[in-house]
Amino acid sequence: MFSSSDEPVDAPRVQAKDTPSIHGFLVDSAGQPIVGGQVEAGDAGRVKTAEDGSFRFDDLKPGTYKIGATADGFVAGGPPGLRSVEVTLAAGSDAASIRDLRLILQRVGTIRGRVVASGRPVPNATVGIYYQSAQGLADPIEPYVVDAAATSDTNGNFELRDLAPGRLQLLIEAEDYALAESRHLFVEPGENLGPVVIDLAPSATLIGEVVDTQGEAIGAEIVLRSESARPGQQRISRRSQADKTGRFFFRNIPAGVYSLEAISPGFRNTRVEEIEAVVGKTSRHDMVMEPGDGIFGRVLDHTGAPVAGAYVVFNPFGGPAEESHPRAWQRRVRTNQDGQFQWADPPEPNYVATAISPQHADSKPQSVRRGVSNDFELGAPGGIRGRVVGPDGRPVQSFSVGVSNFESEGPIAYNMREVGIERVNDSTGQFHLPRLRPGKYWLSVESPDFAPGTSEMIVTRAGSVASGVVIQLGQAGRVAGTVRDERTGNPIAGAHVAVFEPGSPFSANATRTDQDGRFRIEGVAPGRRSLRVTKKGFVTTVSSGLDVTQNRETTRDITMATQQPGERMRFEGIGAMLSKHEGGVRVQKVFEGHPASQFGLKENDFILGVDGTDVDDLALSHVVERIRGQRGVPVELQVERHGEGRITLEIERGQVIVK
Repeated sequence: MFSSSDEPVDAPRVQAKDTPSIHGFLVDSAGQPIVGGQVEAGDAGRVKTAEDGSFRFDDLKPGTYKIGATADGFVAGGPPGLRSVEVTLAAGSDAASIRDLRLILQRVGTIRGRVVASGRPVPNATVGIYYQSAQGLADPIEPYVVDAAATSDTNGNFELRDLAPGRLQLLIEAEDYALAESRHLFVEPGENLGPVVIDLAPSATLIGEVVDTQGEAIGAEIVLRSESARPGQQRISRRSQADKTGRFFFRNIPAGVYSLEAISPGFRNTRVEEIEAVVGKTSRHDMVMEPGDGIFGRVLDHTGAPVAGAYVVFNPFGGPAEESHPRAWQRRVRTNQDGQFQWADPPEPNYVATAISPQHADSKPQSVRRGVSNDFELGAPGGIRGRVVGPDGRPVQSFSVGVSNFESEGPIAYNMREVGIERVNDSTGQFHLPRLRPGKYWLSVESPDFAPGTSEMIVTRAGSVASGVVIQLGQAGRVAGTVRDERTGNPIAGAHVAVFEPGSPFSANATRTDQDGRFRIEGVAPGRRSLRVTKKGFVTTVSSGLDVTQNRETTRDITMATQQPGERMRFEGIGAMLSKHEGGVRVQKVFEGHPASQFGLKENDFILGVDGTDVDDLALSHVVERIRGQRGVPVELQVERHGEGRITLEIERGQVIVK
């Protein structure tokens, strides 16, 4: 539906047959429809939402559309100008429409406050907002800043209206005063918060110059840390980059005692302490950096561009990591924005190191030395291209995809969450992850319409894209039960119950027990699952072996024991520590007194199969999930043992206590 007027048209009309369209719902944070809201789609115009919150745009051309939404008394989180959702209608597709797009607006909040200094009002102070977490139009969004959201009046008062709810801090700037931050605030939808009082301190300034022993300027990173603070005042930690002449400055800082530290590859870290910043004055402190004898250098990509956020991982054994030392790659250093790294005080003179990044192929391992620049070149990335379909094979048009598990021959020095999550609105259900470190991947997908899903193993190689990947989502099941005290049998209220998926890039599907200890979790993916239960005063409990079926409820009652000194967790399994290798799943450690040791499993055994299922194409977390289960139920392991060949062990699962 197109509109050239300034007034939005009423939403629904019958879609022309076989023409692309965008259909969805505008709802609030509680999932209730927003009636009469305005939804716009660029050149496609604007429409009003109907009684059920629905909207649609018909007769659209293939292409990418930015969808925005507004409604009186509601707001979408995010920086102004970026409060929209991109959707793509593919050309030449028989499924070129977007259906059931869900847009979320939240009731606006308000914060009232006052800016003072020693109890006196501070007029003309600028109030900004730093959002640490907030809900966007479709998904949670990354932290962002809103500059100059309000200005204090002659009495120091200010009011922030039409606020997006979320976790935030207020940032206060006023002439002659130090920059100030409020305490952490959480604004609920529709909440009026305040008064929030911000007490400013008179400001001081620190400047200086950084040079080497020959007097040449160094563009070092300068870290300022407070060594004292007023009662109730947060300690200061700020960073600045010296310019090409070596000069740096810190303005609008509270009076007090500070330390300065200069950091630059190729030089020793230089620290100056007991620096006093005086109100209304500018203090100068120059710094001289001596040549370093540490290990430093740069990490570049295959085109020669510097790579920020890469890791240089050092082998403390003086050579490539051996199979007998699976954790040999222990020390890691991360690159700065210019791709530079430095390890100032390595205990050994020589190392073998490699550079890795979630978005590139590993560099070749190389010997590194103190006192000289060591540069690493990363290889070309791999990629994955595929599509997501529903139970009937039709494209899923709105979903999020992320990495749940990854395996590589090299060290893995980072969390998979660093790879990020791709939000997709595409009529054909297609996704593309263009920059991935080569290796074995398992992807997870979440969609509001189906149960979460996981891909089979996908192998990526440097410089190529693994295409043709299809991830099929199914209907969800649900899990319900009761949590009780193991000793008394009484129900435990307020226990946190979550589907236990440690590798998932998404937030855990979780709930809390009611007053009767009961819980119910909707939207659980079919398959073998575990629940993780936590409650203060009780030991964390993992209950495994739930076989969840789509469109059905699986029941599991759980007991929790009072936490004893030194206890961290209880779960039901065999009591072994495992790691994934090319030859299978290696048994790193067997815990004495638990089923694995009692039934003959040994360290350095390789597990090849679990209950008849080969583990080669399974992620380690999936292997562990298959081995865990209810107490007393046996699991059959196919094992390769040095000197004995292949053997089969049947191990009766029991309770494992982790200390």
